[in-house]
Amino acid sequence: VSSGDGTIQMLTPLLTQFVSITASQLFPGERAVENILSNIRSVTKCIDESKSTVDISVPKSSYEELFQADKPKSAVRLVHNSSESNPLRISLIEVSAKLLAESNYSVLSNPLTLHISNIRGVSITNMSTNVPSFVVVLRNILTPPASIPQSFSTVCDSKFNSLTFTANYTCPDSGHVLIHNCTNKIGTFKSYCPVYKPSCREIMKNGRYQSQSCQLLNHSQTETICECKISSTISSKHERRFLNDESSVAEESGAMQLVAISEYVTIDALDTFTAASSLNSATSAEKVVTVMLLFAAVWMLGFGVVASSCWRIANSKRQTIKVAELFRHQRRVAEISQSTAAVREYISSYILQTIPAVFRGRSKFHQYVDEIAKFHRYFVLLKYSNPDQKFHVFRVMTALELASTNCMLFFLLALFYHLQS
Repeated sequence: VSSGDGTIQMLTPLLTQFVSITASQLFPGERAVENILSNIRSVTKCIDESKSTVDISVPKSSYEELFQADKPKSAVRLVHNSSESNPLRISLIEVSAKLLAESNYSVLSNPLTLHISNIRGVSITNMSTNVPSFVVVLRNILTPPASIPQSFSTVCDSKFNSLTFTANYTCPDSGHVLIHNCTNKIGTFKSYCPVYKPSCREIMKNGRYQSQSCQLLNHSQTETICECKISSTISSKHERRFLNDESSVAEESGAMQLVAISEYVTIDALDTFTAASSLNSATSAEKVVTVMLLFAAVWMLGFGVVASSCWRIANSKRQTIKVAELFRHQRRVAEISQSTAAVREYISSYILQTIPAVFRGRSKFHQYVDEIAKFHRYFVLLKYSNPDQKFHVFRVMTALELASTNCMLFFLLALFYHLQS
């Protein structure tokens, strides 16, 4: 809505005076007085004492009643204080927003003036403030702009710990600048850009908008709903908030002029800084316990293979001595007896020790198992035994290499998982 020349500031006191005079002529139960002009609409009503809840709304034209029945309209709801002896008279005045003076706000609704005669007839509904209040529905003449929440994150590493480092981000919609100061900090900053949000403002006599009187309850594309206090109007007749502060108006009568606006609202409560967890904290230990157990299992297995190799070295030496003694015994028996059977047994034992298992006539399965156990890089750690000293050194070095490689793979896997999450 383009702002006008501020005609409404001169027109409002006259309109307020007019509805005040009209209200003084009404009695409880009488039909409300409605006025519909091109830029001004008003309604004045004297509240029946039997009604506890009062709903009053700006009238619609005949055309709107016929063809725009679903069109929302500005309205006010309040609770009537039935214990008050004097009647409660209420007036609403809706003026075109084109008559508003220039401001820095995006106006969503036409200004709505609420005039109350005998404010003591309004009950206190908000016990936290202990003042009379009412609910106002302001009809939007513009659709509130949609704003997509945008966030800005900065990761402060240890390299910034000793440096003065700040990161800036300019929000594209509002131009608001988010600043993250990483000096002496290690962790992650996350901030959010301001977003458009409707609100209800009271228009003061000097043309300024103030937000202390109203609190937003709900809003949609067609209306803005707020709860407003009217305590600001219960003062001496010299109070600047009075729009109708002429001496002819009773002190217990007052008026508030409200308008719905859309403004950028910062959401600092959502800004966070997540500090990097220390390595000696219990939470960090719980997160890496799985990796630590894997590291321990791998190195325990590696040291187990090393210990097994040492045992195999000693056992292999004992077996070599026994086999050599057996061969010498069989050879002596064959030389002394000169028996064909003894010679055949000695030659068979010698062949079994020197000829590979693949040529011994065993089953294919046993041949595969023997060959894999003898020549596979890792299976040789578990099964095959060779009396050669170099083979046992090879076994130990392979076990250490295997443990180191798997530890590195576990570390990289944990690191990539952490970066992904």
